[in-house]
Amino acid sequence: MSIRSVTWRMGSRPEDVNDLHVSSTEELREVFYEIEREWKMSEYYKQLETALTAITTSLVLDKVIGLALGSLVWETRVERDCIIQHALISAIESILLRCGVLSSSPPCRYVQDPAYTQQDKHVLCSAGFTVLEDPEAFLTMDNSSVLVSIAPNIPVMQIVADICRPGVLLWMRKPESPRPLPPATSW
Repeated sequence: MSIRSVTWRMGSRPEDVNDLHVSSTEELREVFYEIEREWKMSEYYKQLETALTAITTSLVLDKVIGLALGSLVWETRVERDCIIQHALISAIESILLRCGVLSSSPPCRYVQDPAYTQQDKHVLCSAGFTVLEDPEAFLTMDNSSVLVSIAPNIPVMQIVADICRPGVLLWMRKPESPRPLPPATSW
């Protein structure tokens, strides 16, 4: 077993970049594909590609599973970060297929999040994802899986440790809240 850690800062962007609104499933689908195209042209995609092409494993990987990646839209506001996290699943699948690490018979992209709306599910299915209901993703996961979970609100790592160990794990913890200062002492 080898453990590798690659860390990079994703950078920040002005708040108004995420002030995009949609009113239909078709609009959301178009925005999804546009954000995915933009992200695949970014430096972050190139860094991901470099990190993933370095993976060597004796396991045969056959599925990429995204857990708790978030809804694509909140009310009418597009959740750009959540769309990019879903684009990450597609990117991982295509990069690992090119490298021969992921089997091509047939590769599967699974996602699961209880926050998905019907609109999210339509867009994701049209983009080639299989949307699973809770707890199907955990039951589908095995040592031939690539698991991606970005700052989940559920204890994904604890559940995965109890069920199975995926072949590849891409993970980001939620940022810890700042520690409170100790109480002042009187002299």
